[in-house]
Amino acid sequence: MSLHMFARAFGIESPKANGISGDDVTGLFNQKKYKDIAKYNVGDLHATKELYDYWQKYIRF
Repeated sequence: MSLHMFARAFGIESPKANGISGDDVTGLFNQKKYKDIAKYNVGDLHATKELYDYWQKYIRF
């Protein structure tokens, strides 16, 4: 199970939708594309927060 899978399942934009995945981070780091890595990480944070908010509103027991 992945953040991408849960995001898609709950209608939340996946950070992978912008064309970068965790598999790309090493290459981006080696190319010194730190800003691209940071943007990807921020996307993960936003998706995680949206999933948490959804959970709190609809699924929490």
